[in-house]
Amino acid sequence: LLVFVSFAIIYLNYVGVIEKWFNVPEENQLHLSRMITCVACGLLGGTIFDMKWFYKTIAHGYWNIDRIYWRVFTPVISLSFAFCLACIFSDNIIIHGDGFSAATLGFLAGYFSDEAVGKMAEVAKVLFNTGKKTSDDVEENKKNDKQ
Repeated sequence: LLVFVSFAIIYLNYVGVIEKWFNVPEENQLHLSRMITCVACGLLGGTIFDMKWFYKTIAHGYWNIDRIYWRVFTPVISLSFAFCLACIFSDNIIIHGDGFSAATLGFLAGYFSDEAVGKMAEVAKVLFNTGKKTSDDVEENKKNDKQ
């Protein structure tokens, strides 16, 4: 469903329907169009990643019901990540021209958002020293995991 929603948003944006719905002034239409394209492609990329990971975990026998929240939130995180990147790069730094750069950036941001968010968490742990665990904490976690 999210794949079709993504393509519907991309199409409606391409034909200019979204700008008309929200009565966007002409001087802001191109900027908004690029942002919407980037975000919709981020949703598409995250959904495709989610689908790929879903069949891969089933094929390898790793699937369990506990991952349902991961499945639900991955596309939302991807969309959010793509939106943030669109905001960062929206001033013609990378996103410019006819929108293909916005689509490309959005899709890649969405598809790789899981890895990017994980890497940012690692960096935050190092920078803010939040990841320090004693050997006792590690052993306690191992015992809890076995139960």
